[in-house]
Amino acid sequence: MPPGQESVAVPSNIVSEGYFETLDVPILHGRDFKVTDNADSPRVGRRSQQFARKFFANADPIGKRFRLWRESGPLVEIVGWPDRARTFFPKRGAAGDLYLPLAQNPQTR
Repeated sequence: MPPGQESVAVPSNIVSEGYFETLDVPILHGRDFKVTDNADSPRVGRRSQQFARKFFANADPIGKRFRLWRESGPLVEIVGWPDRARTFFPKRGAAGDLYLPLAQNPQTR
C-alpha cells in the first residue's frame, strides 16, 4: 500500500474454510484459508484481484499486512486472492472485497 495508507475501508465478507472451492472460484495467487487459520493464529485475509492491483500495482501482495478497520485494528496478512469474487452483493462488485476466515472472526449476537 502507498505510505500512509495502511488502513483502508473496504467491504468485507466472513467466509468458512472451503468457501471458494464450493463456489468453484480458483485461487490466482497464494493460498486458501486453512483449518489452522483460527483464533490462536495470526490474522489472515484474502483480497480481490482488483484490490491487489489497485493498492499494490506490480508488487506481490502476498505476505503484506494491513490494519483492519482502523489504525488501532488488528494486523491482517494477505495470503491470497480469488480469480473472481462472488458475494451476496452482486451490485457492489469486487473492487475492494476482503475475505476473512470465519474461525478468526466469529459472529456473536
